Amino acid sequence: MKIAAQPKTWRRFRVERAIEESSTIRSLHLTPVDGEAVIPHLAGQHLPIRIKDGKDTRRRNYTISSAPSDDCYRLSVKREGRASTLLHALQEGDEIEALAPLGAFTIDATERSRPAVFLAAGIGIAPLLSMLRHVVQTGDRTRHRRPVWLVRSSRISAERAFDREIGELVARSEGTVQDIRVLGTPDVGDEGLFDRAGRIDMTLLKAYLPFGDFVFYICGSSAFMQSMYDGLRGLNIPDGRIHAEAFGPSGLKRDPGVRLSALPPLPIAQAPTRVVFTRSGKEGALEAGRRLLAGTRRAVRPQSTLWLPGWQLRRLPDNNCQGRRQLSSKAWLCRSRWRGADLLFGSCTNGR
Repeated sequence: MKIAAQPKTWRRFRVERAIEESSTIRSLHLTPVDGEAVIPHLAGQHLPIRIKDGKDTRRRNYTISSAPSDDCYRLSVKREGRASTLLHALQEGDEIEALAPLGAFTIDATERSRPAVFLAAGIGIAPLLSMLRHVVQTGDRTRHRRPVWLVRSSRISAERAFDREIGELVARSEGTVQDIRVLGTPDVGDEGLFDRAGRIDMTLLKAYLPFGDFVFYICGSSAFMQSMYDGLRGLNIPDGRIHAEAFGPSGLKRDPGVRLSALPPLPIAQAPTRVVFTRSGKEGALEAGRRLLAGTRRAVRPQSTLWLPGWQLRRLPDNNCQGRRQLSSKAWLCRSRWRGADLLFGSCTNGR
């Protein structure tokens, strides 16, 4: 089937299916009226549409919640405002117009070095569901499955959409997709329908996410997105590893600077200390008084995480470190530029 080659041309689309996903969210499955194939989108992109409103025409952007390999565009729309009310009133067979998909909020499903964390609030699930479908379908095809933690919140259970679909994707993922459901105000009959009550915050993420090196994808209201971004930056997650798509007029206020907490000078150890590489399982000894990088460079493997039992650590005074975050009162993780490895840098304080 031919693919239309005019990405800047308005095309007419027919509503093939209309599905009530929740009490506030409705999905429209759109196929081209001209019989040609849809222009392929990237998971996470949105679709510019225009719809008649009496004598006027309303133009909006709505996120595509289907995967790039699906044969239609699925728009999942929350009913709020005039344009979304018009879309909720469309029936199967009705038509709207659309341009080619747009947007830079996308994901690489074949990424091998870092798992992904999806943080969704309300209708913010739409682009992240497209990404999740894409990641799982890519894993089915290539047998490489990128791990994903999906953390999604809704005000009440009646407003939460896509439970069955997400459950099916989790089952297909062979254990690589984790679904964490958060409800703002659970009802008495919601037992078993959520994993945590309240809202998504850094305390919740620390409770559910294992120690690791993640890329974060955030979507929801502007307030939610800013809160998540500020919280992650407060944990020294680099700006470049936080991707966000906000719904609403306010954009994300980013802070690209490196955040390094000041630690007091620490004494140097007087005895060798055991060094453990968690992925390779190899161990070694770091001589007392030597820099960690100099003492272990030949043993480091890409994407290895280095643990120093009993050490308290500080950043070295060189430029090998891009940023760091505290693991505990006695450990700091520092991202090294050397071969993309995760290293712990510092000096021993207790002589072990």
